[in-house]
Amino acid sequence: MKASERYQDFLELLAQKGRLDLGEICEHFSVSDSTARRLCIEAEKKGKGIRIYGGGIQSLKILAAQVEYSFENKTEEHMAEKAVIGRYASSLVESNEVIYVSSGTTTQQFMLHLAKRIENGELSNVSVMTNSFSFVEMASDRFSVILTGGRYRRGRRDFAGEVAEASLQGAHFSKCFIGIDGVELPRGTVASDADTVNLDRIAVACSDAAFILADYSKFISRSYIRCQPLLPKHIIITDSGVSETFAQLAADSGISLKIVPM
Repeated sequence: MKASERYQDFLELLAQKGRLDLGEICEHFSVSDSTARRLCIEAEKKGKGIRIYGGGIQSLKILAAQVEYSFENKTEEHMAEKAVIGRYASSLVESNEVIYVSSGTTTQQFMLHLAKRIENGELSNVSVMTNSFSFVEMASDRFSVILTGGRYRRGRRDFAGEVAEASLQGAHFSKCFIGIDGVELPRGTVASDADTVNLDRIAVACSDAAFILADYSKFISRSYIRCQPLLPKHIIITDSGVSETFAQLAADSGISLKIVPM
């Protein structure tokens, strides 16, 4: 079989199955590991998929078939885990800080606990910039909130796009707290839409420290747009439900992973 024909057959198989492991590719096409990896690399370069840790590829076509993001539905998922993550993350904020908080249901828990700390007099003079419309009401008169503005996304209850991105350019935050759709260790974080990817990248670049809030289920990625590689400034905060495999992989890769007990 010619290489071009094999590549086309490979793309058809990827479209049918959605995800192909390296061993599966080798067996199906009777090729070596190196040839299978080259097929995955070529498909990723041409926007047909995204490679996964351990070898293999996930199809970007699946993304179009995913259920549209719903803030209400996500709020009901893994509530206990999100609460402990949000509580711990809020303890990292200090008085007189300016921070960025991305939209999301785990960061919502962070904002709830942050508001309680300020209301109880534990913190003062905290300013929050966010792209989340929902978070404005949580602040009330307790602390300053700055909205990015931009194109409103009803399903996510947030703002995104060029106007939101421009509002972050040139800003500086001591810390940012980012909610994500998935973590693919050791490659980085992933998101389900390009607008979220762009906004998170800018926020991290403008921050001294970046905290990724991700419950244990986020380590099984359901989203296929790569957000960004994990940097030394990144610290992932998760719950004790995360598997030992992922915890060991993070340690072996030099990735900062804070596991909060339930």
